[in-house]
Amino acid sequence: MTAQMVKECFIEQKVEKKMLSEVIAFTIGKFEDKVQKGLRSEQSLSKWRTIKTKITQFLKFAYQIDDIQLSKINYAFAGDFVDYLVTKQAVNTNTSYKYFKHLKQLLKVAVDRGWLAVNPFQGFHSKYIVPERDILNFQELMLLYSKTFSIARIEEVKDAFLFMCFTGYSFRDAQALTPQNVMEYFDGEEWIIKNRDKTLCRENVPLLPIVKEIIAKYQNNPFCVNNNRILPIKSNQKFNLYLKEIAGICNIQKVLTSHVARHTFATTVTLANGVPIETVSALLGHKSIKTTQIYANIVAEKVGKDMLALKERLELKMPKSLTRMPTNTERKDKTSS
Repeated sequence: MTAQMVKECFIEQKVEKKMLSEVIAFTIGKFEDKVQKGLRSEQSLSKWRTIKTKITQFLKFAYQIDDIQLSKINYAFAGDFVDYLVTKQAVNTNTSYKYFKHLKQLLKVAVDRGWLAVNPFQGFHSKYIVPERDILNFQELMLLYSKTFSIARIEEVKDAFLFMCFTGYSFRDAQALTPQNVMEYFDGEEWIIKNRDKTLCRENVPLLPIVKEIIAKYQNNPFCVNNNRILPIKSNQKFNLYLKEIAGICNIQKVLTSHVARHTFATTVTLANGVPIETVSALLGHKSIKTTQIYANIVAEKVGKDMLALKERLELKMPKSLTRMPTNTERKDKTSS
């Protein structure tokens, strides 16, 4: 018996005993209220409902129970939950990381509400592995831009994909854009003014010439007119299916998806052309630059240009005798002599 054990027993007696299902119901209920007020998205709410299902399935598998008291949840629970997702449900590592973050957040809610003394997962970390992301280079973008398809559905998907490549909008946000979202902003230029559907953060983007061209192209499109949209985008499933068809026709050896467009905007279109990462983060509607860094892998071409510029600046500062490095032949001659 130690003083710490006595303290923990005392704290546990003072804390209101709650079940994990009660915290889940409370959190989802709060989220539903925010969705009704337009403060959060239905997509985010559906993720919380998925988390509820995953936790219920784990409890039945690991403990043969439907619910568990908060005070009975320990550090090992976290590792067992992640292992269950990866080994029994074939969930990839990064998805299991996202599920665990939600579970950890549930226990934080319990602590904040006084239903749990301490969060037992405080020291547990599930590692996120940054995936390799396909991006298009500028030559591939221009190949798509110059290609015209006789089939309307393929041409529409190509244009919508290019629109996302030059604005950074996700499929869901691009699909929801209306003519009312395009307006003259503080600088007298046309911008798209909109909150992200996922986070409700501002994602205001000035219109580049190619984007203006695409918007004008579909201004009188029957689908756009009838649905008050600026792009004729239908379902995401068909969108990605048609993108594979486009990649095959254009001989682009990459798997094109709506996510590739967003990644291409972050790298090839912006960062590779000297746009600061803080500006890219604002254009993408991210809450944190850390999120932008996941998207924005600097392309090799940009690194080469930066190093060439650095080399030229250094040569101007160095003594004349050091600005030209000796060749391999000159080194050999000097050694032999």
